[in-house]
This record gives sequence, C-alpha cells and structure tokens, in this order.
Amino acid sequence: FNNVLGFDFVQRPPQEALVAALEELLALQALDRKGDLSDDGKLMAKLPLEPAYSRALLAARGCQCFAHMLALLATLCADGALFHAPMAHRAAADEAR
Repeated sequence: FNNVLGFDFVQRPPQEALVAALEELLALQALDRKGDLSDDGKLMAKLPLEPAYSRALLAARGCQCFAHMLALLATLCADGALFHAPMAHRAAADEAR
C-alpha cells in the first residue's frame, strides 16, 4: 500500500505530521518524486535507526569514514546509557553533568 495519506489508520496522526514525515523522507532521498521508496530508502528501512541516522550511515559508505560514523551514531543512540556511575557516586556524577 503506497498511499500513506490515504491509509486507514486505527488512530490517524494529524495530516500535517504525515506530510512533514513524507517531506523529510523526500529530503533524505528515501523517496523518489513519485513517493515510492528509492533504493537507498529500501536500505534505510532495514536499518533500526532514525531516517536521518540511516541516511548518514549510507552516505558514509562511499567515504573512508564509515567506522567513525558508526561510532558516532552508536553514541547518539545510547540514550544516556553511555556512562555508568556506581550508586555510591551517582549524585556526584549527576551534578557533574
């Protein structure tokens, strides 16, 4: 089903949100001008990342920075779990942040 705007959602998101999402995917070259997934868009859909992160990772393929981009995205996706503070030092660690 290719018509996202006409899809019968259980709880329909606001039309503006759908349009904004489609515009973002178009800007990231995940969609072609007809609204179909591009080849890169199909690859991006397979990655468990936000679309912008997927695009950055795919862009790094052609450069010699893939490992660096992968490390950067792993850090960005860590959700604050990057640093571990033992319970005894948690208050000091939180204050230092």
